[in-house]
Amino acid sequence: MPGNDDRRQTLARDAVYRLGTTTQTLEKVLAPKLAQLDTHYGARPRKRSLVPGERLPLGWRESPAAPVLAVDRYTVLLWPGLQYRYERWTGLVDTLREQLTAATVCDLGGRPPGPLLGKLPREAHALLVRPDGHLDALVPLDDRAPTAAVRAVGQALARHVLPHATAPQLAGQKA
Repeated sequence: MPGNDDRRQTLARDAVYRLGTTTQTLEKVLAPKLAQLDTHYGARPRKRSLVPGERLPLGWRESPAAPVLAVDRYTVLLWPGLQYRYERWTGLVDTLREQLTAATVCDLGGRPPGPLLGKLPREAHALLVRPDGHLDALVPLDDRAPTAAVRAVGQALARHVLPHATAPQLAGQKA
């Protein structure tokens, strides 16, 4: 009888769904695969490091627990490293915010980096993140040399954000 087979398939499907929901397998494994959150460009990322091309576990909605990505431009996440001097770091962040107008700048110093914490390097870095949430570049920073840091991040933005013939838009420069 065809009705019995349909009923068995429906019961089996419902049982598998309930099991997947109860164990959170659907939310943790299947949903990210269907949403292609495991997609990356470039080398396969290792568990405890960041690799350009990797999709970062961040979102675009305001969150007190993690940084928020810009929807319409690159986001520069500034990570001070595990040890830093507050005055020098905030001076560097202020300088980068003033000078880099082509991207949204977010300071991770003193705020929770969310699920990124286990992957961030020990030293200070700028993470250039594309609007789709993929890491574009990691730029080492030295808070004792803010001019060099602005130049390095500006060059990375020019290389990845703007056409090669265009320099990054820095405050105080004419386009």
